[in-house]
Amino acid sequence: MRLKLATTALLLFGIVMLLGWPIMVGKRPPTGPETRLSQTELRKLPPEQQVQARERRRALARWTLRYAIYFLVMLTTFAATAICAALVARQARAEYRKEAVDNLRELIEGTLEDHGPRRQG
Repeated sequence: MRLKLATTALLLFGIVMLLGWPIMVGKRPPTGPETRLSQTELRKLPPEQQVQARERRRALARWTLRYAIYFLVMLTTFAATAICAALVARQARAEYRKEAVDNLRELIEGTLEDHGPRRQG
């Protein structure tokens, strides 16, 4: 029962994370051509543009880190959900197998009683 509850909770958490993606991660920060410049090319720019380029790079780095962490947490959540679902299926399969063996045993015993040696009285 706990395994089913964990599977359901993980699935719901994953769906909420999936729906909350735009809110939690946010839009990608605007980038300009100066964000793709190397350090030596960046030094050739005027100081004001250097500051702007560095700020844009930092904003993009923060967004990328937030994006990566959110994605990894979501990936881990869905992987854990899949593992729990596989364990629930394995558990159900074992229960059904045990029940089938019990039913077969009852059928054999009932058949032996019906077709056993008849007593004459």
